[in-house]
Amino acid sequence: MKRNLRLLTVFPLLIMVLMVMSTSKDKSEKVIIGYVGGYRGLVDVTLISPKKLSHINYAFINVKNSRAFINRPETDTVNLRNLVSLKTQNPKLKVLISIGGWAWSENFSDAALTDTARVGLQKVR
Repeated sequence: MKRNLRLLTVFPLLIMVLMVMSTSKDKSEKVIIGYVGGYRGLVDVTLISPKKLSHINYAFINVKNSRAFINRPETDTVNLRNLVSLKTQNPKLKVLISIGGWAWSENFSDAALTDTARVGLQKVR
């Protein structure tokens, strides 16, 4: 049981790292990832140094009906908009979503299973 729970936590992180590695066009560029948790409300983006990062992962987004689903629209939409605005300081910065986490991983496999389902898991702009 504990092993299955660990796999549910590690698998989404592994997929995320592999996706980040495959999106780097110039293999000599360093990949420096920041992880931002929006599950406690609004994020203070003034504490983030976007010029020091290549990627920001926003946690966590749920999966519902094989689509990425924001459970807290009042704060998640503001947080995502504010994170994307950091691209003015670093145009190469990529803002990605982290799907699942401890509680919301159960629907990830179905959402990533087919090309049609993966359309709903594309990056947030």
